[in-house]
Amino acid sequence: MCSPLDTWVWCSALLLAVALLFAPPVHAAGHYDALFRLEIHPDSPVARGSLTIKQNSPLLLSMRLNMPENRYKLLEADGGSTRDGRYVLWNPAGSGVSRFEYEVELTQPRGRAYDALLTKDWALLRGDDVFPAAQTKEVDAAASRSRVDLRVPDGWKQVTSFKRQRGGSWAIDNPDRLFDRPTGWILVGRLGIKRETIAGLPITVAAPIGARAQRITMLAMLRWNLGWMLEQTPAAPERLLIVSGADPLWRGGLSAQTSLFLHADLPLISNDGSSPLLHEVAHVLYPVNAAEVEDWVDEGVAEFIGLRAMRETGTLSQARYEDSIAYFRRRGDRVKSLLSADSRGAVTARAVALLHDLDEEMQLASNGRHDIMSLIRAMMESDEPLTLRALDSLVTREFEFSSQTLTRELKNSAE
Repeated sequence: MCSPLDTWVWCSALLLAVALLFAPPVHAAGHYDALFRLEIHPDSPVARGSLTIKQNSPLLLSMRLNMPENRYKLLEADGGSTRDGRYVLWNPAGSGVSRFEYEVELTQPRGRAYDALLTKDWALLRGDDVFPAAQTKEVDAAASRSRVDLRVPDGWKQVTSFKRQRGGSWAIDNPDRLFDRPTGWILVGRLGIKRETIAGLPITVAAPIGARAQRITMLAMLRWNLGWMLEQTPAAPERLLIVSGADPLWRGGLSAQTSLFLHADLPLISNDGSSPLLHEVAHVLYPVNAAEVEDWVDEGVAEFIGLRAMRETGTLSQARYEDSIAYFRRRGDRVKSLLSADSRGAVTARAVALLHDLDEEMQLASNGRHDIMSLIRAMMESDEPLTLRALDSLVTREFEFSSQTLTRELKNSAE
């Protein structure tokens, strides 16, 4: 005879078997390999690019690559491909190895200068511009293991913001994406390179030999200010790449994924007290989702954080900081509205003054518990594209007070 315990065990096993039989399928996480390659030759204005997909089972099903015909020339795709305007649809093989090859223009003009350039001794480019963005269709929980291999002439060095692998390729790991592609600045050629770890962050500063880049001075500037900037952000990268160069490169600064470009002739601190270097570093450390026509949010935050960092670290005295704020206030006085898809000059100056006033207002309303850095962190976490009105709602919702600074600016923008 069966004891009560035997009956209980048998019934439990039966119930478990039935539950497993009718349970919805669970997909185990799987990986496929993605190898990006770019071959650069100084005597050719185009580079040969490729993407090789290797998978043991159908994980990556299809790709829709953004490849405008004026920039990319499709050469060959295993299994075939279809062009639809600026997009190319590619279906890699369900198992085994599939390869997609193309050519891409390297040099990119920006006005009368260039923000990507190929010379006989070096090449400066962004991964975003030479490895096409792609919308991918994958099975649940599938993700890429991505690497990039740069083929350059003998004697040329390479710097990227990725992690170097044994054998010379670079590993790409973006936790926010299932399909990782190379983005950010890339510099190859005959380079001068300085490396240092500051406040726990590995930093590489590189420029073509002879470009007059301020490599050591940039590292010194970061040694004074980067620690405070890292303490304030929830989005610290694993490493930071700074690339620099002289004319005919664009005379400005441009940030990208965990990397930035700064023209060699720019001062590290301008006469108005701002820092072009810290401005671009702030873009990397404090990404905010500004609405398309309200670029002042992004630019104002970057400029203000650079000033605030220098005040906090003593790089600027309190008096010098106040002089800088007064200068930005005067410069922005003539701006009637912050609405702009490309914030610069007076618009950014007005944004800095607004953020300074909002900072003081938040500290007063919270008895010192909150300041503008609390708000900027909340802005970084916001899924909503940030506008002046959205910022006003965020302050009311998260910090429970009504900002007179923002109310006044909203009224001015509506007039």
